[in-house]
Amino acid sequence: MGVPPNKIVIGAAFYGRMWEDVPVEKNGLYQKGKFKSSIAFKDFDSTLSVQKGFVYYWDSTANAPFLYNTMEKLFVTYDDEKSIRLKTRYVVDNKLQGIMFWHLGQDKKTNGLLEVIDKEKPKTQLNRKNVSPPYNPNKQNGN
Repeated sequence: MGVPPNKIVIGAAFYGRMWEDVPVEKNGLYQKGKFKSSIAFKDFDSTLSVQKGFVYYWDSTANAPFLYNTMEKLFVTYDDEKSIRLKTRYVVDNKLQGIMFWHLGQDKKTNGLLEVIDKEKPKTQLNRKNVSPPYNPNKQNGN
């Protein structure tokens, strides 16, 4: 049973979610907190820097990065180049329908996450044997 792989699309975030009042245990991982804000990936370098107290960590269970600021007790969860690369490989290796992201306007204009997806996917198209063709408004009644 289960869902056929060609019906599964996994998601990628081109943003981070920041939580406040997060206890220092486990550098904030799996701790309670209060949602504070969303941050566009394109703004990470200026907003979530080491100079501002954020330290990078890797959650090996989720295969995703997170940041923690001990002084301000801020926790940020997001996707980065490494997690996007791993997600894209997973899609290709398991012949899933694809990967989607939200949203393009939050990515960097160059050297962003979309470029990671593009570079990681095989140069040939994924196996689309069991996928419906794209909608064509000029084609009527199957003709």
